[in-house]
Amino acid sequence: MTGGGEGAPGGRSPGLGTHGDVYQLGDRSRIGREHGNDIKLDDILVSRHHADVVRRPGGGFEVVDKRSFNGTYVNGRRITRATVVTEGSIIGIGHHNLRLENSELVDYVDNGQVTFAALGLRVDGEEKARLDSVSFTLTPGKFLGVLGATGAGKSTLMKALVGSRPADVGQVLYNGRNLYWEYADLRGRIGYVPQDDALHKQLTVRQTLNFVARLRLPPDERRQQVENLIRSLGLARAANSKASFSRRTNSGKLSRKSSATQRLGLIGRWSKRCGSGTGRV
Repeated sequence: MTGGGEGAPGGRSPGLGTHGDVYQLGDRSRIGREHGNDIKLDDILVSRHHADVVRRPGGGFEVVDKRSFNGTYVNGRRITRATVVTEGSIIGIGHHNLRLENSELVDYVDNGQVTFAALGLRVDGEEKARLDSVSFTLTPGKFLGVLGATGAGKSTLMKALVGSRPADVGQVLYNGRNLYWEYADLRGRIGYVPQDDALHKQLTVRQTLNFVARLRLPPDERRQQVENLIRSLGLARAANSKASFSRRTNSGKLSRKSSATQRLGLIGRWSKRCGSGTGRV
């Protein structure tokens, strides 16, 4: 499963994204969003000083996370201490996959144009399988509708697809990468919109969005992103009212309030370099 061709800048590499810049590594290379870093990544999920790549005395490199807000990943696993990287290792920072090649870091940006696939999913029940032999492939821009009666396994399938309750048998592939194996890194790249509106009824719209922002965004980006979202969805007049349900609630406004919380949770997935978009899965 691939996202397209690989190789030259502007192309794609299997599982990684669009080929971007190539960075030479020194004895210590600082990675972050701020000017002054050796490797500057324009991505709001990247902290000002996110991580360092350090050349080891005996050869090779190691990665050190600098207490970043959203974490640093090596080959899909979040690191908590200095971690050795070898040729071909993938360092995941925000939407960037930095692959170590010949003492350089090659940047591949995940812009959301991915192939998503389920291969032979089975979820066991007490007496019989709740799901059995579920397979499909979605190429970029495609939708899949799942219909079924109550208890048919629709929610079970959704949980298996997003990794919150992995299938007992089978694989879920995000651009060829195994979601279950690399869940820590990939979980933030998959959006899941629940059936019920995700609104905190006792909070105002602005309070709700600020709460979601605290969970997802670096401190210096939260206020600006919340206010931008309020303006873009036409919620300025309702921003200080409670996001509650009532017979008088305009369904369009209610939908926009719920959409705002989902979009804020996913915001930053599409950086300035990557466009914009949201999805069900």
